[in-house]
Amino acid sequence: MNGRFVACMGALTAILTACGGDVAADPTTAPSTAVDHCTDPLKNATTTVNARELAFCQAEALGKLAGYVQEDTVNGKLATRSRANMDPLAVEIESFDRGGKESGRVILVGGNTFVLREDAWVQATSDSSDETLAFQSTLPMRYEALLNPKARAAGTDPALEYKVVGSDVVDGTPVTVLTLTVNDDADRLVSKLFIRDDYVVIRSESEYTVNGKESTRTATLTAVDEPQDIINPRFEDDEHRSELEAAK
Repeated sequence: MNGRFVACMGALTAILTACGGDVAADPTTAPSTAVDHCTDPLKNATTTVNARELAFCQAEALGKLAGYVQEDTVNGKLATRSRANMDPLAVEIESFDRGGKESGRVILVGGNTFVLREDAWVQATSDSSDETLAFQSTLPMRYEALLNPKARAAGTDPALEYKVVGSDVVDGTPVTVLTLTVNDDADRLVSKLFIRDDYVVIRSESEYTVNGKESTRTATLTAVDEPQDIINPRFEDDEHRSELEAAK
């Protein structure tokens, strides 16, 4: 296990990193473990839920939403705030430093990545000499992979099992509570998901230890199924706002 894997697993809703890369399974897995539809694993689950089956349902459910807002905290402090629309896909991510000050802003729209630098929008491209921009240019593709049920399932280790630990109510919404523990040498991850019956995870809580350092991470969804107002920095006018395009 490494830090990148743990950070990804900490918020299984819509983190913009290809988490499957560190818990990957061969997409050519035998049919007995392949998943090509949502099996509704929570329906009759009494003790455990297979992570691969859950991943398919999660991706499918997320893709059906009009939009949402997600806030991620690390050790109790706001780290990122994301606003997203699913169709057409558009995501705005704000990052914050430890003092709570905005430290970065990125918009994914139309398959492109725009990064705010020195009060000006810069388009990230794969051939950029700036390694950070080159990587950021891949974010739309990575995000789309997380919304692809078959790809999301294929990239999830079928040996992982969530434990069903009970039910709860989060912001007035009934949820099922699942936990997952992963150990690898001295590293450890304990993740808790609060998931609706339609497989939308509205909150996740994770405690992880990497190289002896302990951290906690939470991800919370609000404004669920509500379209977000996201500009296209290439135009920055009302006609190209994501919410308005989605409503047409």
